[in-house]
Amino acid sequence: MTASVFLYIHSAFNKFAYNICLRKAAYFKETLYRSLVSMCSEARMIGELDCSTETLQKQFKQWGTSLEGQRDILRLVHVGLLEDHKADQAAKVMIMLLGTYTEEDAAQAREDAIECVRTAVVDPKSFSFDHLQRLCAVKALKKSDPLMYSALELFISGTLKDYRAFVKAHPEFVGEKLKVDEAVLLKKIRLLTLMTIAEGNNVIQLDNLAEELDLPSNDQLEEFIIDAIQVNAISGKLNEMTRTLVVSSFQHRQFGREQWQTLQVSQVLFTFRDGIHETITTQTNDGQCHWLSYRVRNHRRRRDRKLVCQPGFAGLCVHES
Repeated sequence: MTASVFLYIHSAFNKFAYNICLRKAAYFKETLYRSLVSMCSEARMIGELDCSTETLQKQFKQWGTSLEGQRDILRLVHVGLLEDHKADQAAKVMIMLLGTYTEEDAAQAREDAIECVRTAVVDPKSFSFDHLQRLCAVKALKKSDPLMYSALELFISGTLKDYRAFVKAHPEFVGEKLKVDEAVLLKKIRLLTLMTIAEGNNVIQLDNLAEELDLPSNDQLEEFIIDAIQVNAISGKLNEMTRTLVVSSFQHRQFGREQWQTLQVSQVLFTFRDGIHETITTQTNDGQCHWLSYRVRNHRRRRDRKLVCQPGFAGLCVHES
């Protein structure tokens, strides 16, 4: 499907959807949207559609879409976004899908929950996964698929050593269940391990880091650190003289109460800083002339005064009016 064909179909959908909306035929509008999502998914053009969770929620409300209907559409959109390499957006849609399940029907979402964990773990740009544990459907994996749940826990808080122990115990898991090249996960778990180390120490010896990451302490380690900075896992600088990595900031692997408190303090400080900056700027802009005028008058006043030293009082001067 070419771009011109897509634009024609999308335009026709909007016009027809508007007309049938006036006749309150929401069923046809929903059916048309399903077809459009399927076609765009096959053509890997779903990125041209507005598939944000906000828009989807609004449409479901307008159409009066049933719960099962919402789940079906969300699955279609999720698959289409993955096909179009929109992993970040696909993850949001999947979380929205799993959010429709409760403790009563969480067991029915087993396949969706497995796919949610799998896509999150293999996504090279995702570094925080603890929010998935709060979803009822994912919690249910403890019983229905304990191995997948263990993999999730590994990427939430585990290190390279933990990963290798897991793979050694379950050698087929990465290829068969996660469906990804092990090199991808090795790089990711190394990044996560670096983030854990950075959380405990902002000055890291390169030799110690090389040992923890099982990388040669040479250009390969430096390239890895540069990659970590580029994907925003950490921010920092290499000090070649002391052979250290000085970390200025890092992503938190888990976002709990302590992280929320830190964030709140940071927001207060930023607000305070911005307030001071605004005040200084305002005073500078509005009062610059008054301030300069005051300085000029004060300088003239000092210049015009006659200083007379009193006899017998060395160094003591008084103003003669």
